[in-house]
Amino acid sequence: LDGKTIRPELKAISKLQFNSDATHFAYIALDTGDGMHLAVDGAIQLASSFGGLSNASTAKFVFSPDGKHIAHLGLPPQPTGDDERGLFIDGKYVPMNHGKNTSFLTFTPDSKHLVWFQAVPSTNDFRVLIDGKPVVQTESAFGNVINNEAQKWFDFLPDGTLLVLGQDQNSLRRIAITPSSETSAASLSGGGVLFAANQ
Repeated sequence: LDGKTIRPELKAISKLQFNSDATHFAYIALDTGDGMHLAVDGAIQLASSFGGLSNASTAKFVFSPDGKHIAHLGLPPQPTGDDERGLFIDGKYVPMNHGKNTSFLTFTPDSKHLVWFQAVPSTNDFRVLIDGKPVVQTESAFGNVINNEAQKWFDFLPDGTLLVLGQDQNSLRRIAITPSSETSAASLSGGGVLFAANQ
């Protein structure tokens, strides 16, 4: 890194990326016990867990566009044995009772909100969640919500409005969602930012 060799003393690392201004970097670290964690600036985030090596294909994290936040969906630091899932954001694990069957984790363009989708069990429906709050439920126009990441069926407008493509019994639906000013990604992490986890 910048001419210096860094030895992380790990079994493996993958998916290295920098934040938007290239002042910080992150990667997925595989420890000697085959557990996967997020590492930020070379420091393993012990509260972060992607689970074991069998989850490698779905292990992903996302920087906010302003480079100040980082998040991923994952497992609790201390497994509960009940298949709990949650959110890791800015050094903190946030349990969620709807954390299973989630995908498409992303920040809004202004970095103020965190958006993800949750498949509704035994249906073709999915929910859109913003900052952990369900805001809309619709039927998927593309079948399996979780595994269909090749389809680009949501996007943000320049003003931050989220457009989602869904369907009902009769037609396709374009749903416009404006994130509320009463919630934020920072509220999920207790107001922290990425860099606070490394100080």
